[in-house]
Amino acid sequence: MSIIAILETKAKSGEAAAMLEMLARDLPGTRSRPGCESVTVHQDQDDPNTIVLIEQWETKQHQLDYLAWRQGRGDVDRFRLLADGPGTVGYLNFVGA
Repeated sequence: MSIIAILETKAKSGEAAAMLEMLARDLPGTRSRPGCESVTVHQDQDDPNTIVLIEQWETKQHQLDYLAWRQGRGDVDRFRLLADGPGTVGYLNFVGA
């Protein structure tokens, strides 16, 4: 069963638009990675510097392999230049209801 990975990050003041542009440019590559089922980007209504990615993957390992690929390309470092500190990643399993 699929997992959901939620990444929440905060852009540096004045960098939210640049972060969203980077994501728009890079996410087609994400969506074509093995195990990626979907990725959506969300911006907080009250704090536009807060950006949330909701990713659906076949497994957590697929998402971790993807992150390692992004790190190896230097994409994570480029993203961090726009971020105001480290983001958080949480992994969720569907439990029904």
